[in-house]
Amino acid sequence: GQLGQLLAHRLLLVESGLWTRYMLTASGASATPHVDGPLPRESVLLTSEAALAAIVDGSLTAGHAAWLGLLAVP
Repeated sequence: GQLGQLLAHRLLLVESGLWTRYMLTASGASATPHVDGPLPRESVLLTSEAALAAIVDGSLTAGHAAWLGLLAVP
C-alpha cells in the first residue's frame, strides 16, 4: 500500500551497478533485484558487495560502515 511505498528504498551495489528495491509489505520486507534507479521519494543506499556482506554477517555495523565511508545515504 501507500505506507510501503513511502518506506521503500533502493540499494546500489557500486561494483556491479545492481539496484535492488526494498519495500515493507504486510508480511514483512520484500526485495526486488535488478530494478532501475530510485523513484521520487525513495531513499537510496550506496555500498559495496563486501561491505554489505560484512553488515549481513554481523562483522560490521551499518553505523561503522557509514563512518568509514563504506555505506552512503546521499
